[in-house]
Amino acid sequence: MGNNAVALHRKPPNNKKIQRTRKFTPLILTLGCSKRNEIMRQVLLFFGFLIISGCAGPALHGIGIYEGSYPSGVRHSFGFHPDGHVEVKIYDTDQPLVIVLSSYEPVVWKLVPDIGVEIKEIIISGYHPSKVVGLNSIIKVSRQPFGHPYKSISSNSKFAIKVFEYTGINEFKSYQGSYNGAIFSIH
Repeated sequence: MGNNAVALHRKPPNNKKIQRTRKFTPLILTLGCSKRNEIMRQVLLFFGFLIISGCAGPALHGIGIYEGSYPSGVRHSFGFHPDGHVEVKIYDTDQPLVIVLSSYEPVVWKLVPDIGVEIKEIIISGYHPSKVVGLNSIIKVSRQPFGHPYKSISSNSKFAIKVFEYTGINEFKSYQGSYNGAIFSIH
């Protein structure tokens, strides 16, 4: 079983006659650590399943761009740095998430999490200041000077090493890099 695998065994009934005639086969079900999956665990416990193993820690996702999307006719230039806009749709409900958003130009990152997504922290890194919208105020948003790569990165790049040291997570579950972008999704 992987980190997220949960072995479920049905508790044998108290009726000894049924016990002798029916075999109880373990079910393997993948559940992450999201709030929705915690509710599923509680339901399974209520109906007599034993949960044998737990879930993994947070997953690390990253998106790096040079610039966001601009309205028609608007471009950045020397001394002029308007906010670009990027929408990030988040579908990963397997475990809690830490998301790193980096850009060179200023970006308004609009996050659109699916039901059941649990975000532990959003980390913004970039040359010009950016901001995050679309989240409740309970989610931690921090600004860190990790850099602003917008191409693919390796796990031993300066950017990745700084992120791993800060978060305590030693790999990206996903990293998306692009010169510019308007819509990204995290699965």
